[in-house]
Amino acid sequence: MDIIGFPSIGANLELKTLIESYRTNRIDINEFVDKISRLRESIFKYQENLYFVVVNDFSLCDSMFDLSNMLGIIPKEYKDMDHLEQYFAIVGDGDDLKHDNIARWFNTKYYYAIPILSEDNTYKVEPTKIVCDYMHASKMGYTPKISLIGFFTYFSLAKTKQNIDKNQFFYKVKNAYLELVKSVSILNDKVKIEFSEPIFTQDIDIDFNEVKDFYNTISSYGVRAVVTTFFGASNKLTKVLCDSEIEGIGLDFVYGEDNIDSLQYIAKSGKKLYAGVIDGLNIWAINVDSALMQLERISSVVPKDLIYLRPSCSLLHIPITTENESKDSIIPTWLSFAKEKIAELELLNSIFKHGVVDKNRKEYDEQRQKFNAHQYSTIIHNYPIKYKLSKTSVDEVQKIIDSKLASICLKKNEKLTNYSESILNIFLQYNNDEISKEMCINILSKTIRSFMEIMQGIDEAFIFEGLSFMQIAEFIAMQLNGIFVTQNAFIQSYGINYIKPLIIYGDIDVKNLNIATLANMIKNILKGACNIKLLNQDALINYSFLRNDISTSKIYDQLSLYLYEEIKLLESYNIFDIDIYSC
Repeated sequence: MDIIGFPSIGANLELKTLIESYRTNRIDINEFVDKISRLRESIFKYQENLYFVVVNDFSLCDSMFDLSNMLGIIPKEYKDMDHLEQYFAIVGDGDDLKHDNIARWFNTKYYYAIPILSEDNTYKVEPTKIVCDYMHASKMGYTPKISLIGFFTYFSLAKTKQNIDKNQFFYKVKNAYLELVKSVSILNDKVKIEFSEPIFTQDIDIDFNEVKDFYNTISSYGVRAVVTTFFGASNKLTKVLCDSEIEGIGLDFVYGEDNIDSLQYIAKSGKKLYAGVIDGLNIWAINVDSALMQLERISSVVPKDLIYLRPSCSLLHIPITTENESKDSIIPTWLSFAKEKIAELELLNSIFKHGVVDKNRKEYDEQRQKFNAHQYSTIIHNYPIKYKLSKTSVDEVQKIIDSKLASICLKKNEKLTNYSESILNIFLQYNNDEISKEMCINILSKTIRSFMEIMQGIDEAFIFEGLSFMQIAEFIAMQLNGIFVTQNAFIQSYGINYIKPLIIYGDIDVKNLNIATLANMIKNILKGACNIKLLNQDALINYSFLRNDISTSKIYDQLSLYLYEEIKLLESYNIFDIDIYSC
């Protein structure tokens, strides 16, 4: 049992803090390197009971960018810089990145730096990062496994400038990639490298012979190669890989149920199967009995001693641990973040290999209780909302929402941001019964009038102006049943940027004084116009982990009904300046 990757960001945003401290000269290079090393050690610690610890998954930015750096695919204006200076110059501050420089990593909340291929690239291999990570883990007494984005995924996601044919760079990138693998193959007699090829689950044109020859070349270096696919089924490529010389194949049985059809080829080939049976993209506690049934089905075709358990994909896409969440809510007890996924993996592996025995019985019972407590909770279902939806025309509701959609970006203004954050904090205090209604109106009045004096010429009130989409999503969620706002569930989105996703756990309806009420209070204080910004259903879903007991379309409909009722209430207060954003 092992994992494909682990979050780099740190349970308390340590990575972000360290990078910001280094770049603002609050710590020097030596302290930065030392603390980054300790952060990496803490990540190894989470994996100490697994067969391998993953190396080269840790990144200051993202693994696609790291691979570009290692392959010499670097824009020419950065070539003569010192390594760290070059790294941060290319990465930038995250916020300054143009959207055409980054792209979403498949169906996740994570973004990567798009490789740009050109004649200016050196294609000179630099394996230092992998070597240092490998030696670091070995020195600590762990057995390392190198994680690398596969060549075919890397090349497929790369782009060129000015409509240049990308295929003219195919062999340059391929040869550099093979040289990189060859250079790290000497780290050990049998270096284990896992090549992540999610592109194999996508509907794209790939030369099967090229794939087979490529991985046969890698195997000829003495590498214990595992090729892993995820985010779907990869039956055609799996069959090709079964005929190659690689040691093992990793398959996603959570989001690629059809991978079950490839088992006969794996069994015939005698290769190791790395079975992804724990959901690496979502945050709910595993149904251990269901996972065991799936494993029994798999092991009825592939011999048990060739099956190695793991999550369906890298754990990079979920927060690190539930330990830092509120103990006042029942919701965190239903969740499983990266640390908890590893514990689930250990339990599942123990039962799969030995059955339910004295050694694992307590953990097995606790895991079942954890799952059942969620599934049968009375707070998940809201039958009046279900009934109201059944009597609602979703198309008519959507027309109202679409009529408010805004195409412009949110304004970035420090004064507006500070003002909006102050307003929200006052309202949250009121919602949490920390201040009375009279006190709330009093403080709101002073805050708004003070802002109007500073921002001369503005004659209308703003709600959410200057805030990020994430801040708006979080405040909306605080007014609703069915959505849990985490405290420390950070996930890296790109570089030092992060989001703190919402968790949609049940049926959605308003639980507190809604946003329309806040807008009306502010409008009455000003005795004038009020502008409000909201997020549409897609944006709220993009900032959330979703419940897994109903379809996404049903969650979407519930959010539609909420937005529709919010709009109608705002309009009843004569507030018509409503902008709804998608992201």
